[in-house]
Amino acid sequence: MRAILYVLCFFLSIVSCSQSEQKEQVITLLQEWQGKRIVIPDSMYTIQGNRYFVDTALYRYRILNYVDSVGCLSCNLKLQEWNMLSKEFQDKNCQVTPLFVFYPGNVAKIREIRTLAKNNKTDFPIIIDTLNVINRLNKFPEDTRFHTYLLDKDNKVLAIGNPVLNPAVKELYLKIIQGKTLQDDSEGKKVVTSVSLEATALSMGDFSWQEERQGTFRLKNTGEKPLVIQDIVTSCGCLTVDYSQEPVMPGKEAVLRVTYKADSPGYFNKVVTVYCNAENSPIRLRVSGNALEKG
Repeated sequence: MRAILYVLCFFLSIVSCSQSEQKEQVITLLQEWQGKRIVIPDSMYTIQGNRYFVDTALYRYRILNYVDSVGCLSCNLKLQEWNMLSKEFQDKNCQVTPLFVFYPGNVAKIREIRTLAKNNKTDFPIIIDTLNVINRLNKFPEDTRFHTYLLDKDNKVLAIGNPVLNPAVKELYLKIIQGKTLQDDSEGKKVVTSVSLEATALSMGDFSWQEERQGTFRLKNTGEKPLVIQDIVTSCGCLTVDYSQEPVMPGKEAVLRVTYKADSPGYFNKVVTVYCNAENSPIRLRVSGNALEKG
């Protein structure tokens, strides 16, 4: 299946040459999941949108996203981004719906996801799988990069990857849904440059959680071709990045202005992922600090 092979090329492109063992694991995993049928009992109940999983059969495709309760729930779910993706696909007349499977772990997480879904006006189905049945039936990989699947009407895997976190995966899903030809030789035609960074981590120190905190990253184009930033994704909605979308000429710098606005007090360690035409893309940057509860 060319879609799986295309995804294979994509994942191998983000694994460095020194990580040969990891490459072999990725190859084995993707081959294993090629055309695999995801098992979801028809009786599964959903809290938003269509009330039962079986109702999603009205769509030709589903994007299944498995999420557990580990870590920041709003950061992991990214419901607002999924809403925007769903609308974008609908505007392009794509017969596809997101379908979330959520393993809460405890009752408090169920209440939290209901609140998040309501506040974000989410209308696609979310399955609350309190017994983790779907994961046990399908044995999803431990690597969270492989927890999102494009499925056909028979729940067979067509492609793997999170389209909200990576624009290349989104374009791949869109091509498959629209029946377009997949090009697996695009890497050889892509204009590539190189970048250097003064720092890949930014500490914002201690500050009152009610204050905004800002900082910058600088990416210098050390190659011979213009640097083009295609997208920037943050691991939490509390972190935003402003940058110029104009190409950065060789020898010049792209300035990424990072703003953190805490939802609540506490230590944070977030990730900014930069997708660009650099050799080492995607570039992952870390932003940390301590939002204090001050009187």
